[in-house]
Amino acid sequence: PADRFSVDGNRRGGRASICKPCLSEASTASRYRMTREELAAFKAERGHRCEICCEAGRYVDHDHATGKVRGFLCANCNSAIGKLREDPLLFAATLAYLEKNRG
Repeated sequence: PADRFSVDGNRRGGRASICKPCLSEASTASRYRMTREELAAFKAERGHRCEICCEAGRYVDHDHATGKVRGFLCANCNSAIGKLREDPLLFAATLAYLEKNRG
């Protein structure tokens, strides 16, 4: 359907030649130096699931210092890692806090 394609006044028909979801996948793949096929395989190898909580995955997780891809995460787990500044000591302190204050 036309609404899945961005408006592009420079093209005949006024729409981009690639749909928004495919463009998004191509952009993500390029960001991590993968082809779209490699990105699809990467997600499939993980069952399209978050490697932490097993919910539906959405984000390619990477180390912000090195750019190295670590895995595939859902929005919540990806945000948690970011909010804890990718710091294992903060994760350990968080776990200790939760265990100490359980029930």
